[in-house]
Parts: sequence; C-alpha cells; structure tokens
Amino acid sequence: MERVELSGSNVHFLGVVRGPLSEGERVSKAVHEIHPGAVAVSLGLELLQGLEAWDGTPGEPASPEEEVYAEGMARFGAVQKPPPCFVEALRAAAEIGAKCVPLDMDDVAYTNAFTENISTWEMMRQGSFAEKKLSRWNFTAETPQSFALEFDSLLRRRKGYQRLEAARETHIAECLRALAGRHKTLLAVVEIERAGGVLDRLRATR
Repeated sequence: MERVELSGSNVHFLGVVRGPLSEGERVSKAVHEIHPGAVAVSLGLELLQGLEAWDGTPGEPASPEEEVYAEGMARFGAVQKPPPCFVEALRAAAEIGAKCVPLDMDDVAYTNAFTENISTWEMMRQGSFAEKKLSRWNFTAETPQSFALEFDSLLRRRKGYQRLEAARETHIAECLRALAGRHKTLLAVVEIERAGGVLDRLRATR
C-alpha cells in the first residue's frame, strides 16, 4: 500500500484486482486498520449506487471481454461479480461509520470521454479482436495482479483506448485531490490497472 500526503491529508492508496474473493478480505482489513474518514473507490456514481442496491446475487459476465477476464482470473482462485474489492470497501466503510464515495467518471462523463477519444474504426476493431482473438490469447501471467495488467494492456492496444484510460486516471486523481482537503485520513481503493497512472498524477502535482 502506498501513502501520499495531499493538502495535509494522508491518502492511503490501495491498488486492487477486480474479481478475486481474496481481494475483498484485503480491502476490509485495510479499512479497519486505517479507519479512514472516507473510503474512495474507482467506480462511477451509478456503479456505486448499483453496488449499494445489490441483493447479493452473483452477476454474470456482460461481454466477451468480461468472460475471458473471469475465466483467466479463475485460474488463481474463486472470483465474483460484482468485484469483492468494491463490495467489501462499501461494507467495511459502513461498519466503521465512514462514507464510501465514487472516484471515477459518471455515465455521462464516461460516454463523452469515450466519444471524444475512440473512433468508430477503433471500436469495430476492438469488438472483432474480443470476439475472434482474445479468448484464444496465450496469457503468461502467474498472479492475479499480473493477469489484470496483461489483460488491460491488450484492451489498450489502440491509441484511442489508451487516451480514454488516461482520461479516467486524470479524473480519479482530481477527485482524490478534492477529497483530500475534507478528510484527515483517506483510503483510496483503485483498480490495479489504473493505480500506477493515478499515483503518478498525484505525485506530479503535490
């Protein structure tokens, strides 16, 4: 876990892997050990609201990419949708009386960023790759963390998708900077694929 000081606030930064049940346990432990004033997660507002309303029924992959990701991640242990790292962040925050807040773009902002950065050609090529090649890809990762990063690198093969994820990292970093001024201690739970870029942006503007 990394720690960054922003606006007099101690921001504990936890990079997490979406899917594995074990990640939920890791997040819960971090929340109870740090006891932050708020727990911030790399989800958009609507996704966090959906998580708050979740009835506990496991979800199914919603796309070819999600299917390949779930199958690949299952090599390392039990997985679940919605991601236990975020489920437990929400639950543990409630247990200590802290608010769980979204860091990522909401639906409107994400749609605008997607439209601005990704061309129709790139979207078509990405869909073709997901349907024809991704499921047959020879992944070399040996840990959940390295698999998540390897998978992400495949999805960001085209420049438009790289720009889109960079825009998300910038947005998450800006949200963290705004939150830091309101809480003496903050725990940021950020998907490992975006964690490095967000940390770089935070450190560059302290």
